[in-house]
Amino acid sequence: MQRFAGTHNTVIRLCTEIPEKLGLTPAMLKPLIENDTLESAIKKKRLFIIDHSILRNCPTIKETVVCSPIALFYRRNDNKIVPIAIQLFQDKAHDNPVFLPSDPKYTWILAKMWFNYGKPKGTPAKIHILI
Repeated sequence: MQRFAGTHNTVIRLCTEIPEKLGLTPAMLKPLIENDTLESAIKKKRLFIIDHSILRNCPTIKETVVCSPIALFYRRNDNKIVPIAIQLFQDKAHDNPVFLPSDPKYTWILAKMWFNYGKPKGTPAKIHILI
């Protein structure tokens, strides 16, 4: 709900294709998009994206790194739009995972928090090791 009630509610866009830089596969999304396939969800205009690429390499105060996250949202059958995937940095890489609601509870909560905040220098991208 922060995406729609907050100050950055205008950055969400209809997703017409999964960006190559987002390390996500249709198999990863299948359990999260109800009875849709990736193709049908796009065709039915049920997928949305926020891409904060503008934050990439953003100058910061000393010892701080700002995430440049990408998040994918899905409009469920009950018409609620919910996050279904978060990648904290722009480049697809083994040390830049895509976090999903099917991850452990606190991993998913931390991914949503890091989507909203900067990432301190030295904090592992694999946030699940923090809990």
